[in-house]
Amino acid sequence: MLLQKDFDGAPPTPPSLEKEAAFKCVSIPVFADKTAGLKARYFDDIAFTKKAFRKIKGLGHFDAALVQSNNCAGFPLWMLKKMKIPAVYNEQDIFPENAIACGMLPRGLVARLATFCTKLAYHLATSVITVSEDMRRTIEKLGCPSENVHVVYNWCRGDRDYTIADENNKFLRGLEGADDCFRVVYAGNVGRMQDVGVLIEAASHLREEHIKILVVGDGAEKAPLELRSKELSLNNVQFFQGLPEADAQDVYAAADVNIITLKEGIIHTCLPSKTAACIYSRRPFIATVDPESSAAVIYRSVPYGRVVPPSDPLALANAIKACAGSFGRRYQAARHDQSEELFSWTNAFSYVGVIEKAAGSSGDSE
Repeated sequence: MLLQKDFDGAPPTPPSLEKEAAFKCVSIPVFADKTAGLKARYFDDIAFTKKAFRKIKGLGHFDAALVQSNNCAGFPLWMLKKMKIPAVYNEQDIFPENAIACGMLPRGLVARLATFCTKLAYHLATSVITVSEDMRRTIEKLGCPSENVHVVYNWCRGDRDYTIADENNKFLRGLEGADDCFRVVYAGNVGRMQDVGVLIEAASHLREEHIKILVVGDGAEKAPLELRSKELSLNNVQFFQGLPEADAQDVYAAADVNIITLKEGIIHTCLPSKTAACIYSRRPFIATVDPESSAAVIYRSVPYGRVVPPSDPLALANAIKACAGSFGRRYQAARHDQSEELFSWTNAFSYVGVIEKAAGSSGDSE
C-alpha cells in the first residue's frame, strides 16, 4: 500500500512497475498551497493522514504500507502499528532538522516535540528508505539503527526524453529574448531552504554578461525575491510560474546551465529531486551545497557538474561565467553512465524489495 499525495493525477510510479512488480498504488487527492507556512503544511499533513486512513479502512487487508515523508510521520506510523500493518517509511525531507537548519524553526519546545515525532516514526517503521548518504547519517544520529536504513536515490521517469532540442522545447515557445543569450535555469520550489536568493544576488554580478537567469517555480520566497530583483534593477532575471510535472524535462533541457541551490546544512536533511533531471538533461549544472557532503562528491563526479559553497553569490556568479566560457551555449554532454545508473528509474524496484521484506512475503503483497 502506497500512501501517496496526488497533486496532479499522475501515477507515482511508472505503470510498467505496477504491472511487473504486482505493486498496487492508491493515491489520495490533496490541494496544497506551496506558499503556505510551516504550521499550515503540518496541519495539511495531518488532514492527509486522516483521509488516507479512511481510504485504508475501505480497502480491506494489507500486508504492508509505504508512508511517504511528511512532517507528522509519527502519527501515521503509530496508526499503522495499531492496525498491525508493517510499515516502511520513505524519508525525503528530515523534519524538523531541515526547518531548524534554515532558521524556520527555532530550537525550543516545538522543535523538541517535532523531533520526538520523527524519532517515533523511525522507531515504529519496519524499515526507513531515504535518498542520500548524507540523510542516512542524519537519520542514524536521530536513533534509527543502521541496519534499518536503506539509501535509494530518486530517479527520472524512464519513459521520457530529457535531452530536447530548442525547436521541440515547449517551455521555450513564446519565450522572448532568450535565443541569443546564455540561459541559467533554476526550476523548483522557491522556499527558504532552497536559498534561491543566492542566485538573485549572483545576477547582480552578471549585469554586463550576455546571461539570462530564468527562475521557474513557486513558493513562499518567490514574491520577496521578485521584489529584490526589482530593487536591484536586474534586467537579466525573469520569473515564471511552476509548470506541471509532465513538462519539467522541457525546463531543464532549455538551460545552458541548471542551478541547484540549498542553504548551508540542508543537504544533510534532503537531496533535491531535481538532481536526477539535471543529470539526465546532460546540460551543465552548478550545485550550491556543503562541499564536504556526499552529495557534493556525486555532483563533482559528473563531468558537467560543478559545486560552489552555499550562500556565496560571487562564487556562484564566477561559476556561471566559467560554465559559459568552458561549455558555451547549447552544450549537450555525452551520457555519463555512472551517474545516470545511480539515478535510474529502476531504483523503484528497490522500494518493492524493501516493502516485500517488511510484509514477510516474496511477491504477493497488495
